[in-house]
Amino acid sequence: MSRYHSIKEHQLYVLSTNIILWNRYVRFCRHSGKDFRAELSHADLEGADLTGAALDFALHFYCKWLCIKLDSKLAIQMLYHVAKPHQEHAIKDIDEDLKQLLDSELFKKVCNKFHRVEECGVIK
Repeated sequence: MSRYHSIKEHQLYVLSTNIILWNRYVRFCRHSGKDFRAELSHADLEGADLTGAALDFALHFYCKWLCIKLDSKLAIQMLYHVAKPHQEHAIKDIDEDLKQLLDSELFKKVCNKFHRVEECGVIK
């Protein structure tokens, strides 16, 4: 009998214990033509060190994610995902302070360091 009851449990174990193995798995899936989408919804990764983890298409925001360790690449990716809807006028009833932050040149400069900005579009 398998140690894991589901693919999700196995993915969570690999992600939380071995980022190098996780990234190798993600690259393998992508190079073999498989659609890789990690099922991390409601994942309890509190305290996990996700520095260097390839998490494209895997992020969902939950309170349990507030205590993870991450690197600049992942932080910039998160910021970009806030900035892009604002650029597309998709944020309704926007708070004035938030609008000022999102429109600031420094915020845009940081967001445009996103590793997939050429594919997803520059924040202007």
